[in-house]
Formats: sequence, structure tokens, C-alpha cells
Amino acid sequence: MADGCEILILSDRGFDREHAPIPSLLSCAAVHHHLLRAGTRTHTCLVVESGEPREVHDFCLLIGYGASAVNPYLALEVIETLAGQGVIRVDRAKARTNYAKAISKGLVKVISKMGISTVQSYHGAQVFEPSGSMPRWSTSTSPALLPASAGWAWAASPRRFRRQHHRAFPNRTLPQAGLDPGGEYRFRSEGEHHLFNPESISKLQAAVRTGRYEVYKQYAQLINDQSKNLATCAV
Repeated sequence: MADGCEILILSDRGFDREHAPIPSLLSCAAVHHHLLRAGTRTHTCLVVESGEPREVHDFCLLIGYGASAVNPYLALEVIETLAGQGVIRVDRAKARTNYAKAISKGLVKVISKMGISTVQSYHGAQVFEPSGSMPRWSTSTSPALLPASAGWAWAASPRRFRRQHHRAFPNRTLPQAGLDPGGEYRFRSEGEHHLFNPESISKLQAAVRTGRYEVYKQYAQLINDQSKNLATCAV
């Protein structure tokens, strides 16, 4: 800023097997608060160029913690590839436009539901209530009265990012079908554990249709006993 720089670009491009990127939210919030403490935040804009953001909530977090603009280059590259393969039945330019429009509408909807009328008022306001312990860089966010959970773990846990980096650069050649099946949103047999899965849903349906209390107790046990597979954060 002292040299007249008005735009700071925080990019995670160029990482390799030996160099892991800093999480985009962590770097954005850290730089944002450093500039606030230095009294120079209003002199510059923060642009986040990252392969991490892909959903509306990702953009909400980045803008809420100081990002003036976000370039989700990996999401855009995936969209262009899908459009080129015909998976998305529009041309690449239209696919990019549709994605940007969807993210913008989602962001405005989130902001409006919080009672905020402009993006400028939301920018850098940190109007979040995360669960668990708070990292030092989120100095203006009030922690919720909840036990520690995955709320900020993805942005503050070096162990998790080392694991993700190792998955990106494995020491062995993965088979064609060796990728993580995912299941973050939709249940997959080899993916992430879901509270409502085929077993629990079938027990619930059977209990409702037959009226058998013992079947309902089996369903309740699946939902209530989460000691082995935690799926939610209990108050």
C-alpha cells in the first residue's frame, strides 16, 4: 500500500507435491485483519483466486471475511470441461454465465435473509456464529455455545490439509475407480456417513406403516446413538 498498490491478489495456484496452499478463508481473513490493524484496509481490495470456493456458502464466507472479489478458477474450469463434453447442454460461455448468476443470486438471498440490504454492508462484517473454538484470525466473530465440531476445523486444522494434500499427490498410482466417492450431499454406500441413510429411513417407514413400537425403537436407536458415527453437533 505504501507503494501505491490498490489490489492484493491471494492465489493458491502453483502448489505441487512439496508445497501445499494456505486455505483461502484463512489467508483472506488473516490479511484482512492485518490491514485493519495497520489502518490501511480501506486503501486496497482483496481478490481471492482459489480452487476451493464452489458453493454459495463458500463465497459468503470469503466476502464476509474481507474478500472484495473471488475467482473460483477450478469451478470454472470444471464447468467449461463439462460443457465441452456435452454434459452441460449449453456452450462454455453460457455455462460460466449461469454459474456466476446462480452464485450471485444465492449470495444476495443469504444476505437478505440476514436483514442486510447491500453487499457493502455484508463485506467484512463477519456475521457468522460458528461452532467450536475460534482461530485467532477471526477476532470479530462470536463463538456459539456449542461443543467443538467441524465448523472451523477445515480452515484451522493443519492435519486435515496435510491429508487433503496427500490425496492430491499420492505416492502410488490410483486405479481408475480409486477416487473418493464423496457423498457429502447425497448418500453413497462408500462415502460419508449420513444420519438419514437407507437403513434408518427403512426403519422409519416400517414403523409408520406397521405401527410397531419395537421397530420405531430400532429407528430411534440408529438416530440417537451416534457414538460411533457422528453426523451432527448436539447442543
